Amino acid sequence: MPLPIRDLVDLIVEYHRRYMLPLPVPKDVVYKWAYKLNIRRGGETVLYTGALYQLLPYIKAVVSNLVKLEKTPVLPALFKMARGLGLQEVMSSVLLRVSEEELRGYYEILERIAILLRKAGVDYGYLYEDDYYPGTLLYLLGLEEELKVYARNVYSRLKSLGVKVVITVDPHTTHLMRFVYRELIPEYDLHVKSYIEVLAESNLIPYKRVSTTVTIHDPCYYARYLNLADEPRMLLERGGIIVKDVTRSRDRTVCCGGPLEFIASQLAESITAMRLEELRSASENIVTLCPICYLRFTLSGKEPSVIQDISYYLYAIYGDGDGRV
Repeated sequence: MPLPIRDLVDLIVEYHRRYMLPLPVPKDVVYKWAYKLNIRRGGETVLYTGALYQLLPYIKAVVSNLVKLEKTPVLPALFKMARGLGLQEVMSSVLLRVSEEELRGYYEILERIAILLRKAGVDYGYLYEDDYYPGTLLYLLGLEEELKVYARNVYSRLKSLGVKVVITVDPHTTHLMRFVYRELIPEYDLHVKSYIEVLAESNLIPYKRVSTTVTIHDPCYYARYLNLADEPRMLLERGGIIVKDVTRSRDRTVCCGGPLEFIASQLAESITAMRLEELRSASENIVTLCPICYLRFTLSGKEPSVIQDISYYLYAIYGDGDGRV
């Protein structure tokens, strides 16, 4: 039975309104990764995760379960239950079963980023329960009016907390909060920078050299809209890593298939398979800079030997580590 797209979109909008998240996950999933690092609360400059990495295992669970349910007659009944009996209860019990072990790997990405910023001498705080999802899915689905209301809500809350500078960890949040929010909110005045830009501008010194060859899958929003392609390569090459580009790299990069995940999973899989084959022609070691790309590639049954978020290599070079926290 076809996926009820309209019902799914309606639920996503409702989740944003109720939870300020695209899925009804426990709120502490967003910020409990930061506890062991003792990051100070708030301040004018904050690390802003936008919850994307934390949501990856939940997105993975939803996609996997929806694909299974799409082949059964129970899907319409499930959405009816979600409306009538409580969104969080139904979704959590049926589609959003995620273990702490599954979350651990994604938390480590954020921990590595936070430690790297410290080593770069950046004075920043963290918002914990006020680390809001930026509305990426509303934007990707073209829900402009819903995004306008949501973005103003996020901005108002950040302003009330005294935030002036936002350090982001993914291309979607960076693009939304640097450009799209500014178009939607006339008085918008937050200064937004990716942590990749911050590290590239710092005097971060390599702790050790890593002798390996990789290829980078440039995220569309970093490479095409933010002109952020030289910085990640410079950071890796400074630590001894050889970066081999495929033809469609930098501002010629192509989609990983991830934005289609919820509404056309088979098409997403086809796009992913083609992109992975292309990247693997340069190196078996593929580096991603976007949580959506990272998830899409690791979901593929034809994944190459190693797919790593760039923070893994940056931490190995600059963080006194081997990529693991």
